[in-house]
Amino acid sequence: MSPRIFLFLFSLLLSSIISFSNATANPPQWYACPLSTYPLSFNAPQNLRAYCAKISVPYAENQDSSLYLFVKRLVFENSDSSISTPQPPATGKSVFFLAGRIPGLASNQVEPSMIRYMAKHAHSANTDAFTFDLRGSGRSERAGCLLSQAEMPGSDGGVQITDQERVHCLAEWEPTRRFFTLDESARDIFRLIAQLRSPAQFENRLATGLIYLYGYGFSSLVVQRALQMYDTEGWRDKVDNLSGIILDSPFPTADDSRFQMERFTLAEVDLHFNEMGFQLLDLCHRDDECSNHFMDEKSDIKIDPEVLINTLFEDLYSKNWCPAVTTHFCDSCFREILGWMLRDRVRRQMIPAFLHRLRRCNEAANGDVTTALRVIEQWRNIVRQGDPTSVVPSLDSTMMMWQGMYNEMMHVPPLNGSEIEKRFLSTRFADKGGVDTILDAATWPLYEQSPYFNQTVTLPEGIHVLVMSGELDVISPPPYGKSIYDSLTAQLNSQDNDAQVYFVTFPTVANFVLENAIKRNDGDFCGVIIMSQFIGDPNDLDRGCAHDFFTPPDFNGDLSMNQLMFGADNIWEGIYEAADAWPHINLWTFVGVELATVVFFTMILGAILYWVILLKLKVRKQNKLLANGEFDEIDFMFSKSRSQLVEDVL
Repeated sequence: MSPRIFLFLFSLLLSSIISFSNATANPPQWYACPLSTYPLSFNAPQNLRAYCAKISVPYAENQDSSLYLFVKRLVFENSDSSISTPQPPATGKSVFFLAGRIPGLASNQVEPSMIRYMAKHAHSANTDAFTFDLRGSGRSERAGCLLSQAEMPGSDGGVQITDQERVHCLAEWEPTRRFFTLDESARDIFRLIAQLRSPAQFENRLATGLIYLYGYGFSSLVVQRALQMYDTEGWRDKVDNLSGIILDSPFPTADDSRFQMERFTLAEVDLHFNEMGFQLLDLCHRDDECSNHFMDEKSDIKIDPEVLINTLFEDLYSKNWCPAVTTHFCDSCFREILGWMLRDRVRRQMIPAFLHRLRRCNEAANGDVTTALRVIEQWRNIVRQGDPTSVVPSLDSTMMMWQGMYNEMMHVPPLNGSEIEKRFLSTRFADKGGVDTILDAATWPLYEQSPYFNQTVTLPEGIHVLVMSGELDVISPPPYGKSIYDSLTAQLNSQDNDAQVYFVTFPTVANFVLENAIKRNDGDFCGVIIMSQFIGDPNDLDRGCAHDFFTPPDFNGDLSMNQLMFGADNIWEGIYEAADAWPHINLWTFVGVELATVVFFTMILGAILYWVILLKLKVRKQNKLLANGEFDEIDFMFSKSRSQLVEDVL
């Protein structure tokens, strides 16, 4: 070995030792903090505590400079505990929750699920949960526009970044942007654990217990990338107690025809929306109350969902049916409205009623036009114009969202604009956001592609896996989860690996199973139950709640949402009565009328005052005459009562 190579390796080893020693000798300061960033809609266990810290990690391996990550930890403590740094037992199980359906989202979105998970272990001192904002988002070093101030309410686009502002934001971020990658986010998981499991942290809790990783949507890609690195980059040597991963609504990492696996790309999103939309209509078709609104008038049989919506599209835009509605939006907007309603668990239940209103279009008897226009108005206000209450900059990072989407979620090779538009127009339910993002991708500078990109995940030995998918997930449909499960199962069958892989689907549930899989009988969260069982003992997994306790969609909607969306309690037959608009009045007309009114009443008041004064003068004169034994002949002639008075006096 040459002296130069020896010196390089020695210096690298020395810097690693110094870095590790500093992390051990100077553990991060933990501060008591709220369980949730935003108010909870449920009660958390009273003895559950949260602690937050800022922990430094390198921008990349062999980089001297570093960035900081925001970390939150939940742990149970006695009510009289006064310690400033949590000190759990040395054994147990720890779960790291990674948030982010799309890139750039902060960890606050997963906090309620963390708390519900911990509530399942309220009597266990051996359980804790961590989350952290991925680099570039939230309270970690955020990819934003700090100097250009493009996300401030006073900027040109308000809290939204305009195309012109994005140019300045990119220039501001450019010196470090190449380090904000999927690979580095995955390595951050192990960097954090390696620091937190040092002897000075938590009495070696993370060193001796079992560790689990949870990710959903985009963050499931981060967890899967971490698996790809676990053995190939030697992270097992630093974190040797990783026991399992939970993939919620996951994105596949590669195209692999052996398992019908397709890598997630934005080009597929509209096709997924369309498929899930027809599945929803099929549920309506099987529901007697819902399907009774869609009977063929001639044969008196239920109309097939595909025939129903295709016929409606043709009637609206080829036969000029219901022009009072269609003149307010184009056919592509109709697709977007249906896709927007499909995204939300409550709004999606209203889609059949919306279609029924458009299909009938009877304004005189049923108010269908004004009610349908009310729905369109809500879509336009929220989606096209944005939430008017969003005047505060978000913890989420738009720049990091673009960075992740343009680098990790594009079709390879790229699709041209006509192909993308063709896919969109082939749908009846669509998102359109994916289309707009794809068309905009060409202007974004890309980072160097990872060697793990478009590679099937290899399951490390001894790592258990739980895959959960909602059957009405418009972003990550069940075939995605099934292909990941099939790939990992095939690996287990071909090698000596004692790990277990499970795949659980949830009927009528959308994206983010942990938050949206709610049991019908008691309102409990089935995804949290199954995840807790998996972490407790994978061999005792009970899938019962995933299939036995879910209620089908209520196509009558929700009373509070019905009023917001349709302006009526009954979304099928209720009539929305819009408030009377204020009349338009010319300013000068208004001023003239008001001025004339003042002059008129002034004249009336003046006349009244004049007659009062005149009457007083006459009374005074008459009294004087009477006192002198005289009277006024004129007054006498027109006042009989006055003559009588004179007579009495004489």
